[in-house]
Amino acid sequence: MQSALLTVARQEVDRFNRLLQTILASLRSITRALAGEIVMTDSLEQTFNAILLQKVLPSLLRWLCDFFVKQRAIA
Repeated sequence: MQSALLTVARQEVDRFNRLLQTILASLRSITRALAGEIVMTDSLEQTFNAILLQKVLPSLLRWLCDFFVKQRAIA
């Protein structure tokens, strides 16, 4: 039983790490776009505006909804 819990915990850690990597990559891209090193895409602009307005991006909301649906299925 403990092995099954460790497997689930590891899967959740992996998912969260992927989310953190995506956030970090987005922040680095925004920093480069603001410095003029790369072109500010629509996606980057939406992300930047969401940060300024302290709102959650719809794409992140979809990811979180999928995450919690999977959690209910496990429980």
